[in-house]
Amino acid sequence: MSSHDPELVVNANTVVEVDYVLNIDGKEIENSKDSGGFSFLVGYKQVITGFESALIGHKTGETIQTSIPPQFAYGVYNRALVKDVSMEDLNLDKPLEAGMTVTLTDSNGKDATGIVMAVSPKTVTVDFNHPLADKTLDFVITVLKIRPATAMEIEQRKVL
Repeated sequence: MSSHDPELVVNANTVVEVDYVLNIDGKEIENSKDSGGFSFLVGYKQVITGFESALIGHKTGETIQTSIPPQFAYGVYNRALVKDVSMEDLNLDKPLEAGMTVTLTDSNGKDATGIVMAVSPKTVTVDFNHPLADKTLDFVITVLKIRPATAMEIEQRKVL
């Protein structure tokens, strides 16, 4: 089957190429046409759950309008992800200011990116929620191409 097969639909183990426009609260936030669209392997958590679910069963050329609630996007806002970090635990090469993005490494070696909320002489308050947490995402998605994933793509869990 090729990407021109009219019977091929978006499903697990297919590679889909899409264009999309993302709006939040009626304002355009992102437009994939600015970057030429993108492709992903369906069924391997490469995109948010609601985005992938909206595409399942659709064919090349179809356009889908969908509103994705926070629980199927970047999650609900979690106050527990706002942390006070000791200045002593930070390896700073420049002064921090509210609004800056920082990446910190936890004791297990895992990186976490957050937004600096407040800075005091001894601590920094960092919000590790995704910037789009608690947001409903309104998408217009156009399916450009669909093809079966190769065995190598499935094995490596990425588009090659």
